[in-house]
Amino acid sequence: MTTTPSTSDFPSNQNAQLTKGYPESFARAVAQLLADEGGYSDNPADPGGATRYGISARSFPGVI
Repeated sequence: MTTTPSTSDFPSNQNAQLTKGYPESFARAVAQLLADEGGYSDNPADPGGATRYGISARSFPGVI
């Protein structure tokens, strides 16, 4: 069973501020995205290459 995170599940209060003023459903979607895609990954088996928060270094090198 998959649970949907709430705004209290954000890694930090700073991330909660990113969704201030948006509907709760948007805040939950952002929390889920950060939970699934959060952090840096450079798995050699992943053809997408290095990513941070689901954003590829190949597409946006300045973000990583």
